[in-house]
Order: sequence, then C-alpha cells, then structure tokens
Amino acid sequence: MNNQGYCKFVLGGCTVLLVISCTTVSVDHVKHLPTNMTSGESVVVIGRRSGRNYETEPELISCIGNALAKGQDGLSVIPEQQFVDSLYPWFEPRTAPTQLRQMQKLLAFERVAKVFD
Repeated sequence: MNNQGYCKFVLGGCTVLLVISCTTVSVDHVKHLPTNMTSGESVVVIGRRSGRNYETEPELISCIGNALAKGQDGLSVIPEQQFVDSLYPWFEPRTAPTQLRQMQKLLAFERVAKVFD
C-alpha cells in the first residue's frame, strides 16, 4: 500500500470509529477507501493538535486505538505518543497537519517517509 492510501485509510477508519465508539464528536471529513493492509503493517490514531481549544483528548485517542485493536481481526495500533515522538517536530501542535493534503506534503521529507515504510 502506498503512503497516500495508508493515510486515507487511517483517517477514514478513525472518523468512522469516532462516530460509533467512544464519545459524541463532530466529524469534519469522512472518506471511505479500500485498503490492502498486510501482515506487519500498523495504524496510528492521531488527535487534532492545532491549538489548545481544538486538541483531541488523549482518552478518546486511546479508546479509538483500543477499538481498532480489539477482536480476532484487530489491527496493530501504534500508540499516538510513540508515533508523535518518533516524528518530532512534525506532529507538534504548531506543525501538525490538520488536513490530508498537509499530511501528503510531510511525506516528501525523507525522515517522515521512512517512518511510514
């Protein structure tokens, strides 16, 4: 799966889970796309970090990650903080992408792209 497809899958899947799982939330964007995840691939649930008033609660992120990992066909979920730390400074509040196209621009950086490969 290419990086763009992976990002779309993660964002779309997380949005769906937000609606049905952990709490009442407002959904800004939903996109459903097929994916071909293979053994050894993982997902990460990333909260919004565009400012203190818009920051996603860590408990919500954990709840969604747990829902994705649950069951016989559960996904391998990377903890959000581990992911954010491995990509410092690109996911800090002032630099974190808030839209899919911004995420795609980040993949142009070699260090960022390596984390996704």
